Amino acid sequence: MQVFDITKWQLASVIACGYNFFSEGRLEEAKKIFEGLAVLDPNHPYVQTMLGAIYQRMKQYDRAIVRYTFALKLHPNDVCALTNRGEIYLMLGRFTEAADDLKRALQLDSQKKTPAAYRARLLSIVAAESLQSLRQKHPAQTKSS
Repeated sequence: MQVFDITKWQLASVIACGYNFFSEGRLEEAKKIFEGLAVLDPNHPYVQTMLGAIYQRMKQYDRAIVRYTFALKLHPNDVCALTNRGEIYLMLGRFTEAADDLKRALQLDSQKKTPAAYRARLLSIVAAESLQSLRQKHPAQTKSS
């Protein structure tokens, strides 16, 4: 696979470099790398998921949701993207959307092997409790939820 004369091995090396910056907390550098990669290969689901993770850590939640959503269009079974987007929805009080994403992540990890799904299990409990509390406080507003 070549994208703008970059081999798949070169692309993988740049991705690894960007991930290392992300892991070190060097978010601006990681963002520049993954934004550049998104221009070179906009349909690369991992690149989109990493941009979501970077924006999430930078507390740019709307941008993170957009990237996770796009990543999930490219790769609907991405447990990490579902868990991270669900976590953001939970933080934003969008409990139904959070519960939906987290439930889907758990369904995809039926053998309990994906590290992100461990977080999804914990977050799904919080989402369910939040929905329950919301329904008790505002039953008329949450009947369809």
